[in-house]
Amino acid sequence: MNQPPHFKIRKILLIFAGVVIICVGFNVGCYALFPIDAVKVAQPAGKGEVVFIVDGSSIRYNEIWFYVHDYEKPQTFLHQPILVGGMYARDGNFIEDAVWSRDGSVIATRGIVRGSGMGKSGYVDAYDFQGHQIVAEVISEDGAKSLAIGKLISQRGGLSKNVIPYPGNGGQKTIPWWEAVQYPNP
Repeated sequence: MNQPPHFKIRKILLIFAGVVIICVGFNVGCYALFPIDAVKVAQPAGKGEVVFIVDGSSIRYNEIWFYVHDYEKPQTFLHQPILVGGMYARDGNFIEDAVWSRDGSVIATRGIVRGSGMGKSGYVDAYDFQGHQIVAEVISEDGAKSLAIGKLISQRGGLSKNVIPYPGNGGQKTIPWWEAVQYPNP
């Protein structure tokens, strides 16, 4: 039996609506089951923001990802987040906190540096808002990378008193799923 054309269109629209509802429900469900916490801090001069994403979906530990939004970086489409470092819990680096340079142009994570021996702290990763780049991205030795980051912070006036506590300790503001999806884990 042939159906009138408007019944076919209605059927197609209902199927499409069902698929959309299932996809959105799955996405919301995943973020509800595996909460993503974030520490968001504005860059002191207002030229960007720093975001630490804490992915609590792992059974053993939290994975932490370090992103920046550099509002003045050329050729950044719609201020896409820049992955500076991350997966700190899995790759052997454990961060303790994040610090700003005194002039607010450099943000760096401090922690136990892989390959430096037990208990030795240093700089793990950093971003330079003035130079619009990740600091010491190509240095393979973590000890040399830590020294390069420390040297840049010294050139920018030393450390600020503004310290961002370890982002994986809980109590951070949970960001909504529609905001969290802009921070993909590599």
